Amino acid sequence: MKPLLGGQLVLPETAAGKRKEDPIVRLSLKYILSNPCVDVVIPGIMRLHEIEEDIRVADEPLPITEEEKRELFNLIASLGVKRFGYTGAMQSCLRCGYCVRVCPQGIPIPEVFRAYEIYTYYPKELRHLGINVYKSLEVKPDACIECRSCVEVCPMKIDIPSQIKKIAEVFSEL
Repeated sequence: MKPLLGGQLVLPETAAGKRKEDPIVRLSLKYILSNPCVDVVIPGIMRLHEIEEDIRVADEPLPITEEEKRELFNLIASLGVKRFGYTGAMQSCLRCGYCVRVCPQGIPIPEVFRAYEIYTYYPKELRHLGINVYKSLEVKPDACIECRSCVEVCPMKIDIPSQIKKIAEVFSEL
């Protein structure tokens, strides 16, 4: 799993090439390091100050507190609106894959969200990429039986059945 969603959780750098202190980065790394099955986290690093920031996080006491966890989830949920200008559940999907493991239909839910995001938020000339991702899905979201087992394991408590139903409607019209 990419600890910072492939850079999507990182605040943009300032004009001086420095990133201001980023609570999402700190809390994301601390969240992952709190997992007893994780010994090391390797986020992509491009500048010295990023290494220094990561070392400071590694020196913090573990595990992450419930308060910090709530703060992290709230920050991530608000990030999509601030950065990408959209609302709904997709901006808070962590692409952890927990939902896929419990889906009795085998719907690749994070990929459904990714196809929709590409189609909806990429420039018009690149929307075909979202359509291609959607068409490549072995199991489409309309196979959902709304059992809600995915919602029970989702760390962000996304109403996945209603979201993928909307997505299926969008792609059915193409």
